[in-house]
Amino acid sequence: MRVFSASILRTALLTIGLWAGAPTMSAAHEGHDHGNEAQASPTTTAPRGSSRTEALELVAIARNGRLAVFLDRVGTNEPVLDATIQAETPEGAATGTPMPDGSYGFDAHWSLHPGEHEVLFTVTASGASDVFPVTLTVPEPPPEPPAAGASAWAAGLAAAHDFQRHLKDADPLPLAIGGIGFLLGSVVTLLMRGRRYLPATALVVLVVALDNIRQQPEALKAPVDGVIAEASAVAGQMASPGVQVFQIVDPSRLWVEALSFDAVAGGQDATARMADGRMLRLAYMGAGLADRSQAVPMHFAVEGAPPELRTGQFVTVLAETDAQQKGLALPRTSVVRGGNGQSIVYEHTAPERFEPREVRVEPLDASRVLVVSGVAPGKRIVTQGAELLNQVR
Repeated sequence: MRVFSASILRTALLTIGLWAGAPTMSAAHEGHDHGNEAQASPTTTAPRGSSRTEALELVAIARNGRLAVFLDRVGTNEPVLDATIQAETPEGAATGTPMPDGSYGFDAHWSLHPGEHEVLFTVTASGASDVFPVTLTVPEPPPEPPAAGASAWAAGLAAAHDFQRHLKDADPLPLAIGGIGFLLGSVVTLLMRGRRYLPATALVVLVVALDNIRQQPEALKAPVDGVIAEASAVAGQMASPGVQVFQIVDPSRLWVEALSFDAVAGGQDATARMADGRMLRLAYMGAGLADRSQAVPMHFAVEGAPPELRTGQFVTVLAETDAQQKGLALPRTSVVRGGNGQSIVYEHTAPERFEPREVRVEPLDASRVLVVSGVAPGKRIVTQGAELLNQVR
């Protein structure tokens, strides 16, 4: 769907003398920040173990002589930050300390020794207590890799910095004009005659007319208020009839034309989604009586258009229809693209385990889609962070 201006677009037709003025299972945790894990280089997975009840899930991760315990709610995967966690470890009883990343920290020097270690956690949250038995298996340390190439890799990391992006030779911003009567330039009209002899008196009149035009060029003024969206005027340019020289747009009166293959409820307002995900409010203005490519052209006025919206820009229009459908409504952020281009969602099947499910979806509204197949009712589907899970392989 293309955005265009509903104001009067005037085209100045000049002649001469223009004056230019201007699908795998994914695991994630570590403080619920999956983005860093997706970008990290392959390393040995830290020893971990998990346990769950009907209400809570507990994940314990051992690293560098410390134990990080994450506690989540089963229904929403929401972290529990106000619990009390006690542990019976191979070195005795210990109480977890709340950490800034939402975990509970324990001293665990015993986790530095290879072997299986049994730990019993007692969690008290919201006035109820649960017991979580966890087994952590600490493997033998892997042999150290050769140092060859390490200096070059370190140098490559040291050379990485943050840079601010600059635009070079960018297009100039639209020029706002002062309203009707704003001077755009001046034109000189060239009088053309066929090749034939003229009487002396007629020749004198023609010479005087050309001389007056050369001394007093005609002023070209803006016929409407707005901004100059496009200008192709060049001093000395020959402009033939039908050539657009200036395009003036009123940015406060932008419309969207959409082609609909379904019957849209009469008078129904709609929304439009821009390429960057932002939404526009649209007011229904009417539909065309003649089909275009077997579709009905529909017009909507943009309400509160942002200043960076441009004519000719494509947006996705979402409007309500009279059709009724059954399915599972999910946020658009839940659906991601798989390796083969198929639509997938991630189901939370166990602590730290999210399995991809291939689904078939249809648009529902501006922020949701309708899953018509691939997911059964009652499943726990990721609604935030699906893109990050999709990066984990």
